[in-house]
Amino acid sequence: MDLHGGALVFGGGNACRWSARLQADLLGMICYGIDYRMPPNHPYPAALDDCMAVYLHVVDRYGADRVVLGGRSAGGNLAMSTILRARNENLPFPAGAVLLSPELDLTESGDSFQTNRTVDAVLPNSLMSNNLLYADGADLSHPYLSPLFGEMSAGFPPIFLQSGTRDLFLTNAVRLHRKLRRVGSPVEMCSRRCRMEDSLGLRKIWSSRRKSSVLSWSVCRHPFADDRHLASGAGIGGLLRNGPTSNMIAGSPLKCGLAPVVAR
Repeated sequence: MDLHGGALVFGGGNACRWSARLQADLLGMICYGIDYRMPPNHPYPAALDDCMAVYLHVVDRYGADRVVLGGRSAGGNLAMSTILRARNENLPFPAGAVLLSPELDLTESGDSFQTNRTVDAVLPNSLMSNNLLYADGADLSHPYLSPLFGEMSAGFPPIFLQSGTRDLFLTNAVRLHRKLRRVGSPVEMCSRRCRMEDSLGLRKIWSSRRKSSVLSWSVCRHPFADDRHLASGAGIGGLLRNGPTSNMIAGSPLKCGLAPVVAR
């Protein structure tokens, strides 16, 4: 499942569909690009409801152990919120999650929201106006809005966090990494001297054992001239790998207003 970024208020439509195609083509997998509903017409909890609807669909179709959640920025928020809600609703966890520069704290309480203001070339300033529009009066510190404040569990799936030293959301990733480690949940974090999207590509290696699945991660430098890894598409791979294929399914078949589309 590919959860797009866009400050929880944009990034859907054709951009979402293109991102899902990119994941499927590069990584030889089935990828669901979730064109979740957004404000102003559809504030919280519409986006999370859409993510949960698609998650239930893919779990029913493929099994939770063959599903990986991946999200960039706002999509990282929704991916982590989906895990929290799955736990609270006694649903099976996905096999793993990849959170790239995740927007985990809509209250913007971390240090990097001050120290990296105007330093992050992509997000130089606060997104509070977007956060308030998305929340529509709900408490910004609620775990489904700011999953950083949720209760962590040792039984969570393996989670990979990626950020950069100039990332406005750096402390989001650092604080989540610390919370997950404290409860013994499997988590890895990579931070480089840049914003997350500047120079990193992520490759996931999926291996299965008889009674358990191990999700291992390797991080490689992204040269822009190398089409094997794209920074904008670094994050979802290894999912449902049944051999190379460029087929993909984009769009939620349930609540997001897009019927499944198979592209070649």
